[in-house]
Amino acid sequence: MHPPQQPQQGPYGQPTQQYTQPGPPPGWQQPPPPPKKGGKGAAIAIVIGLIVVLAALGGLLKLVDGGGEVKVTGGDEQAVATPAAVSKIPKPDAQQTEDLLYGLRQIDRELDRARSIDRARNSCSDLLNGEDRNDVIKRTQLRFDGVADIDTADARAIVKLIEDGGWCR
Repeated sequence: MHPPQQPQQGPYGQPTQQYTQPGPPPGWQQPPPPPKKGGKGAAIAIVIGLIVVLAALGGLLKLVDGGGEVKVTGGDEQAVATPAAVSKIPKPDAQQTEDLLYGLRQIDRELDRARSIDRARNSCSDLLNGEDRNDVIKRTQLRFDGVADIDTADARAIVKLIEDGGWCR
């Protein structure tokens, strides 16, 4: 048989305690088991709730959108259906678009993209709405900045390009 072991000295001269029993330290408890899943009933409730929300959203969109048509009445009170989303912002034709992109490319090569046409149309809308010219230039700079490094002089050149293009009327 083995002789009994003597307590070992720790780094500070005190005996160290050794556990003789395997397992967790005294006072430790097992964590509670995880809660059970909802099962089929919860899944069915989620699906039904989703259907109700989608149906309500569809009704709301139809109410707001008006079904895609706007009724316009003339002097003789005859109803005419027209598309709901008709833009009143002028749009350059193919040659004017090519000329506009060429002019934008002369200001900065990064402006030679289709999205620049939409930004130019929005600046045109500002001009046609009678906005203050300095405000139009500031907004044009904000619209085009980020794609390219546009300063005030560049924005002024873009506004002049839009005005001289012949399509912003």
